[in-house]
Order: sequence, then C-alpha cells, then structure tokens
Amino acid sequence: TLLRSHALFLREPALVATRLNEQLCAENEQLMFVTAFFAVLDLRCGLLDYVNAGHNPPILRDKRGGVRLLPRGQNPALAVVRDRRYEQGRLRLRAGDTLLLYTDGLTEAHDPAGTLFGERRLLDAVALHDPACEDLPQALLRCIRAFEAGGAQSDDITCVALRYEPPPPPGLPAEP
Repeated sequence: TLLRSHALFLREPALVATRLNEQLCAENEQLMFVTAFFAVLDLRCGLLDYVNAGHNPPILRDKRGGVRLLPRGQNPALAVVRDRRYEQGRLRLRAGDTLLLYTDGLTEAHDPAGTLFGERRLLDAVALHDPACEDLPQALLRCIRAFEAGGAQSDDITCVALRYEPPPPPGLPAEP
C-alpha cells in the first residue's frame, strides 16, 4: 500500500524506493525488512526503469532464447539502512523479450537430499522453455515440483513473467 501511494506521485522508481525506505525505517521498531523489485515500463518503446531493493535479480530471456540475470546492484532491502539513496537501473526490452520476476522460494526449493534448486537450474529451465508451448510460470512450477520429488515445499513460491510485445506503429492494425 505504501509503495503504491508513493508511486502515484513519484515517477522514478529510485525516488519511490528512497521515500518508501525513509518511511519504513521511521516506523520499524521490530527491525523488519522487505525486499522489492519495482519497475516502470514504457509500453511504447520497451524502456524499463527499475530499482532492485535486495530482491532476487530478475531474469531476462531474449527472443532468441539467451538468458541472463539483471545486475544485482548495491541497493539493500527496504527498512534496513536509514538515509539511503536507492540507485535505479535501466533496460530496453525488445519485441519478444521476457522478464521473469520470482521469490527466493523458487531458487531455495530443495530435493529430498537437501540440494537447492538454485540460480543455475533456474537459468537453464528458463533457457529451455518454449514460449510458444505454455506459459513460463506454470512450466517452472512443474520443474520445481519434479525437482522436489514429492518433498515438502519449504517456502512460498511466486513468479511472474512479462513478455514484451510493443504496440504496432501508428496506422497499422494490431496483430490478432
């Protein structure tokens, strides 16, 4: 709720995170913190301005199937360091690129022997995914369940995939 209220009036993700952090630090007697990835996407051109506040680095899968983690940056989680100015990143998404956001429950899922799923397996699973066949979050969830081999889930698992498809140039009809 606080993030949303700041984002309504401030346009830059780094400024939103900086102000949100100030507010959370001021009201944090329990020493709690929150990680966050907050971004603003210009749908017309694919320009993504973002701030990563201690969260797992998103994965970018380009339309040719190449995958990479976005830079982790130096921003701490929110409500940890007072008077911290958060740094913003910028990325241009191209038609067909997919951005995957996920919680640590995905990379920290483990098999019965206690081996973590980890970033490498996640990157490999994203690289092998065929976007024409099914949606990426469901495919990853099946991959995690197979890796866990019936073991109990140890943390929440959340993932969201955003595939960028720019609007058609003015005067051209949209594709079906």
